[in-house]
Amino acid sequence: MFNDAGSISYGTTFWVTNHTSNAFAIWLSAIEVKVGSNWTTRRLPLERLEFQPHGKLIPELYLQPHVASYVTLQLAGQPTNAIWRLKVDLKKVLTGGARTARQLWRYPSLMKLRYSTGNTNFPVNPFSTNLTYFKRVGYVLSQEISED
Repeated sequence: MFNDAGSISYGTTFWVTNHTSNAFAIWLSAIEVKVGSNWTTRRLPLERLEFQPHGKLIPELYLQPHVASYVTLQLAGQPTNAIWRLKVDLKKVLTGGARTARQLWRYPSLMKLRYSTGNTNFPVNPFSTNLTYFKRVGYVLSQEISED
């Protein structure tokens, strides 16, 4: 499959739609495989999904409000000859008062981390705009996928 930049993308492609007024960061967390009438879960290292909106050359880290996009994944150990689905964690990008509250709440731990590690990438200003804050809102399961 070719992406909008004209490059070939290998893997399994998913179409993702955001019908809300919030932006989301989405992390792949597990593959679930159907065994009989039950699902078994294989946890995966959290992998942040990058979205390729139609008409844009550079993938985006957030699924923007009221947008549909696709994401192509190269899954290690992708099930074969089985029915499976993906489980992803949704994290809402905080804005407004919720973002300000999270900035103030996280500030002491960020400063402790900054000074204990010497990592100056953490801003001294608690209201810096170069950090994004999230709130986990749940998870979503993909449709069932069969290799038939």
